[in-house]
Amino acid sequence: MILFLVFPFLALGCACFLICAAVSPLRRFALSSSLWCVACIPCILSIIAVTLLLTLGIDALKQFLKFDDSRIFGIHLNQSWFGWLLAVTALLITIVGATTITLLHGLIVRRLTLALFRLYLAAVSFGVGILSCLFLVLSLRVNLLTVVSSVSAAISCLVTGFALAYLCFKSASSFRGSYPHRFAVVSADEFNKA
Repeated sequence: MILFLVFPFLALGCACFLICAAVSPLRRFALSSSLWCVACIPCILSIIAVTLLLTLGIDALKQFLKFDDSRIFGIHLNQSWFGWLLAVTALLITIVGATTITLLHGLIVRRLTLALFRLYLAAVSFGVGILSCLFLVLSLRVNLLTVVSSVSAAISCLVTGFALAYLCFKSASSFRGSYPHRFAVVSADEFNKA
């Protein structure tokens, strides 16, 4: 079940990165848009974990004390408004959490030197290239029944990942925003130095 939650966000993050990297005016949004999609995953998983723990704790407490909380609080858990309230709250928490993670990431990344940013961008784009190819291979897995086709698909994934990493490494300055004038850690020369 967790794979069905993670897979769409990873695919959407890869698609956002590739689309933004391909369109020159959108390149500076490539990292943040893909990170926002991927940052939704831990937010959703933590909401699910907390909800499960609370549900198990409430059920254990009810069984231990042997009381019916619906008479005390007047809330029946099978009512649809309660489920919608939980769903909307989880959605809002996920959006706020992913946005906070993305903003903190942007503050940190904008304060890197260009050389360090190039290495970071190359690592991220290599991962995006590998994941994108793996998604394509998984969609075509019916045709990959032999060892030769599986090995050639793995090699093409690696080549695509390295090619995307090299292209992003070379054009790293277009993936950045402007120099941060407030709380700058590096000088303007280091920010733009290749």
